[in-house]
Amino acid sequence: MMIATHDNQEYNTGYVCITSGSFGEGLDMKGSDLDIMQKSKYIEVHENMSSDYYDKTCFPISMEDTKPGFTYLMLKYTKDDDTLEMCVYVRGKLYFSNIKFKKCFSGRGFLIKDHGPCLSDKYDVFDICYCLHSKSWITSANRWITRSNNSWPSVEVKQSIIDHGFLCVPIGVKGSENEEVEWRLSFSVGEKLLIYTFNHTMLLCYAVFKIVLRDVINKDIQCKNLLCSYFLKTIMFWVSEELLPSVWTPETLVPCFLRCFRRLIYCVEYSVCPHYFIPENNLFENKIHGHERQLLLSNLNVLYSYDWRCIFFSPQIIRCKLSPNPNINVIAHSVSLDRIVNSRTLALFENFTTVGVQKTVIQLTSDYVRSVFACLCLHSNRIKRIHLRYMSFICHKMSQTIQLTTRNGNKYQYKQYNTCLSYLLRNIHSDTVSGWLMLASFFYRRQQYDISLDLTLYALSKCTLEKLYHGKYLSRILFEQMSLKTFQKKGIMSLLKIVNVTFCNFIPDSSIVPTELVIGADTNFFETHDIPAVVYAHFLRVLCHHHLNNIRQCRECLIDLQLTISEGYFIPKDFVAMSTGAKANSYNCLGVAWQLLGKSENARQAFHKAIQMWPEPMFNAAFKRLS
Repeated sequence: MMIATHDNQEYNTGYVCITSGSFGEGLDMKGSDLDIMQKSKYIEVHENMSSDYYDKTCFPISMEDTKPGFTYLMLKYTKDDDTLEMCVYVRGKLYFSNIKFKKCFSGRGFLIKDHGPCLSDKYDVFDICYCLHSKSWITSANRWITRSNNSWPSVEVKQSIIDHGFLCVPIGVKGSENEEVEWRLSFSVGEKLLIYTFNHTMLLCYAVFKIVLRDVINKDIQCKNLLCSYFLKTIMFWVSEELLPSVWTPETLVPCFLRCFRRLIYCVEYSVCPHYFIPENNLFENKIHGHERQLLLSNLNVLYSYDWRCIFFSPQIIRCKLSPNPNINVIAHSVSLDRIVNSRTLALFENFTTVGVQKTVIQLTSDYVRSVFACLCLHSNRIKRIHLRYMSFICHKMSQTIQLTTRNGNKYQYKQYNTCLSYLLRNIHSDTVSGWLMLASFFYRRQQYDISLDLTLYALSKCTLEKLYHGKYLSRILFEQMSLKTFQKKGIMSLLKIVNVTFCNFIPDSSIVPTELVIGADTNFFETHDIPAVVYAHFLRVLCHHHLNNIRQCRECLIDLQLTISEGYFIPKDFVAMSTGAKANSYNCLGVAWQLLGKSENARQAFHKAIQMWPEPMFNAAFKRLS
């Protein structure tokens, strides 16, 4: 629901964001990457061009001499020179090159590697696919509309999928003569809508199926990467279409799972896995053959011989979370809270949308207006709270884009001051601490050091041991608190505001980040700051006392800052690219603090430690500070 809210509200001048993969389907699988599709608004794809007037770049599709599930995009109209340069001549006609299209996004920020039709980062945690959209349905998938007769999917769901159309992603058939100008047809949004129709048993079966693939099948080095989760999803769709929805009950979970497993074995044995929407497209064609196929088939048959017990080969299954207090039953919303706070993918996703995607003030304002409109129109309080959380993220960004120092006179500056302050006050509802620290940072930039000190002290008073942050799981105390009726009545979003502590995130050119952290203009440096909340609170107190010439208090706060970093207090301990940057930024803050006190050697050691933890010159400010 949180992902759907984001996708509905996200605005970008040139692209529409679509969260896909396991995370977009509502499954936060351990070790999964974050799959995001960016759909172009400036380019349209059509199967039948019914007009001679176009206000956008248009590509009619041409599937002549292509493998089922793929198409050529022949240029019909454009007034954009960049698009024209991405076209190549084939048989005397201009076709859109998937290689040139993808290349124009490669190297932007952290996207440095090719991964199929996607671009990925160094750590393989992000998969971003830039793609094109057709609003009309594709003729080659017409049989799907009338094929099912077991009431799944429903007529309404089918119509919704048809109304969305399809996507074209930049990848051709490997080894094809015209691979560069072939585009794969994608039904990612339709597939996500189908997953959303799954009942609990279907979703559980699908999740277990994927866990067995990731944790058991792919652990064999010789079988690794022979199967992908998309094959399993396709099999789930076929089996779901064949069975009546009434069959999928908790009592039949095991038989349904084993039916899907048998279908997988059949597909591997006969090297056939028809695409769900376009069955003529065999997903296993030229994929698994020879010795690899025999080895995979042997392993699958061995696993199947264990019946449903094969799932216990997965460490995720055998490590089911139990209550730390045997006298208290596991409470559903407590487990959900624990999973949300410690979700690696959600942490990456929220960081990507909060800091990773740079937007103009107009774009942010449009996001904000849509969020307000959604909150006013929605009747469900649960969905309203999700929108309010998303609105808080928008306010977090908007407050940092408002320039507080201008030459337009005191009246305008006073207006900017109040506008920024109002956004920051709306931002305090996202979690229990970081919103207050952003407010303290605002007053620090306004040289109101006493107010900033009061706010940091208040924020630190809320950082008690039972609070949660990424990497810390529910303690015995908090579990007992969650069993109280007062907490059980609260929704997940309300609980996140009470017990969750997140990073302090500063966007590039932030108007409220301390000037001591600003490096300066550099086109080869992406200056963002993800600082653990407690680290930033102590760092801000060092700065305030330094400006107030409180030497003793300044040194005491510096000692607190050192202890916080060395003890890892409220600093994530597991590896996430974002967390690694946050740890490095903690040492950067310590280095800056030492510089203020004139301890150059201590500062140098802190910056070296930051580089050791995060050796990324494009993102880590320590490289610039030591140069």
